[in-house]
Amino acid sequence: MNVHTKEMRVILAEMMRKHPGLALAEELYPGDRIPMLFVSGGKTTADAAYWGFSKHLGRRIYNARGETAKQKPMFARCLEQGRCVIPVTGYYEWDMEKNGYLFTAKEEPLLYLAGLYRYDADAKEVTILTTHARGAVGEIHHRMPVALRWQEVRPWLYEQNRALEILDGMPPDVCGRKLEGEEE
Repeated sequence: MNVHTKEMRVILAEMMRKHPGLALAEELYPGDRIPMLFVSGGKTTADAAYWGFSKHLGRRIYNARGETAKQKPMFARCLEQGRCVIPVTGYYEWDMEKNGYLFTAKEEPLLYLAGLYRYDADAKEVTILTTHARGAVGEIHHRMPVALRWQEVRPWLYEQNRALEILDGMPPDVCGRKLEGEEE
């Protein structure tokens, strides 16, 4: 995780204040604790949550299809009352030949991924909403996270109707680069 942006340093400082001693790896994986922004007491705050909703038989649900989240019992209530944002400096996707690509925001230091959160045994869990891949990501993979523009973060968190419009809207542009050492 790249902590060299001012925005990420502020988010991580708040998260670490709440969870002293929590260590984040450079790369985060499903099941790890990851940074999140959510509304608490009428204010946006940062925290850490486990990536993935726990499910029966110990499996986790890491992603939720944005197109069907409203209809799925596991996600519908969270879409109404548990929207969150997962700030990242980039995310990875792999093509059919298992070549890895890193996708980052074109015009901003961070990507803000639309997510849902809930509580499980006093810990927060998050899942990342996905949509049909477009643009550069569509050339590599069939799905992509629902990324928000900076000006969409507050409406996503606070405004139910606007959040649903954002979910159906066009994501910001991202740029991708093949990971070093990957075959061409």
